[in-house]
Amino acid sequence: MGCNLSFRWRSMRVAVIYLTEWQFIQVEKALYVRSPIVADCQWIAPTSMETNDLGLRASETVLTQLENVGQQLALAFNKEGSVLAVGGEDGHLRVFKWPSMEIFIDVADAHSTLKDLDFSLDGKFLVSLGGGPCRIWDVNSSAVVATLQRENDEVFTSCRFSINSNSTQILYITAMRDRGGSIVSWNTSSWMRMSSKHVVRDPICAFNVSPDGEYLAM
Repeated sequence: MGCNLSFRWRSMRVAVIYLTEWQFIQVEKALYVRSPIVADCQWIAPTSMETNDLGLRASETVLTQLENVGQQLALAFNKEGSVLAVGGEDGHLRVFKWPSMEIFIDVADAHSTLKDLDFSLDGKFLVSLGGGPCRIWDVNSSAVVATLQRENDEVFTSCRFSINSNSTQILYITAMRDRGGSIVSWNTSSWMRMSSKHVVRDPICAFNVSPDGEYLAM
């Protein structure tokens, strides 16, 4: 089985996707979370307030809204932990209010397949990435406000909102071409492409940005 993990420090919630089941984990105190494959849904609680060790206790929480929906490849909480976005292998995008699980965006054909999701830092926008172009959703209106097109032979693989040196919000998208991996930056007001930088000759299979926008990890 595989695993995808979403984590928001301020909201202190973790969502874990296993290929065959959903597990949600509440984190009360942690610096790092490494979740093993376990059989049942668990809440995480600290074994000691003096260390970063984590202990597990059983949870009876069942998310019926996400049962029998097929394999899910991406998920993201917004910064406040009040909204959860879920993306399926079939391209189905679902966005819920958390923790009520009231669905307010439900688009079966958002993409041919959905690989990555991220909320803007102010929570106004959701970026979804999969087969074809990248889409920007207005969370309040549930509408697509921009479609970010690929150039030449690009294949978009990951997306993350962050800030630049002027504390202005920016969107980074990793793109693969025949010569390797690049990072493309986008203006989040005009949704215009700002720059593209080739960084590696190998595929970029994981990507993240530090909260202050100073570091990119891949």
